[in-house]
Amino acid sequence: MRRSDILTRQNRIVYTLLLVTAAIGLAWVLWRHQYLAGRESPLPAASAVPAR
Repeated sequence: MRRSDILTRQNRIVYTLLLVTAAIGLAWVLWRHQYLAGRESPLPAASAVPAR
């Protein structure tokens, strides 16, 4: 194998892993957002603001 072939193969592997990692991260962020949005808040929204 020539040196350029090895570098091309390494770049392809690195970029593939980068895309897979980015996709997993995006899926986790979207899932976490949906999970937190679906949960009920233990405190009512009105009590979060201090009364004066």
